[in-house]
Amino acid sequence: SARLAQELNAEGQTADLYGWAEYSDGARRAVSPAALTFSSDAGVDLTAGSASRPWQLEVAFGASFACGYLLRAEWTVCGAVVARDDAPLFLDMPQPESVTARSNRDRLTSPDDPASQFPVSVATTARITVTVGFDSGATADFTTDARTTIAVA
Repeated sequence: SARLAQELNAEGQTADLYGWAEYSDGARRAVSPAALTFSSDAGVDLTAGSASRPWQLEVAFGASFACGYLLRAEWTVCGAVVARDDAPLFLDMPQPESVTARSNRDRLTSPDDPASQFPVSVATTARITVTVGFDSGATADFTTDARTTIAVA
């Protein structure tokens, strides 16, 4: 059987994945991670477990909200799948609500502009910081995020 034990709500968050076998007489036992296979198409990355460590799920870069039986577990013995179940997965990804871009300079000019020279010395470069606000109230620095594009007009 499968059950939900953790909600995930940010890129890069991780969760360990475990499996239990429940037999017809009601007995239960943990299944070795080496005998399990997990799969999902729900915006997560999965790292295989071994006899000494569980499988790991990581919320993928760019993941979006997803909720449902989106994680498949299979128990394999001697190369044959003996049990399969779908587990609920809740990716409670916050929605972006705002973007703020801030410069460390009040004024800029072209390097060719005489105002860039002494004695006026207006800056010709600046650092732009981009912050995204989410509906959860959280903020994130997107300055170096690959999805951020800054254009100067």
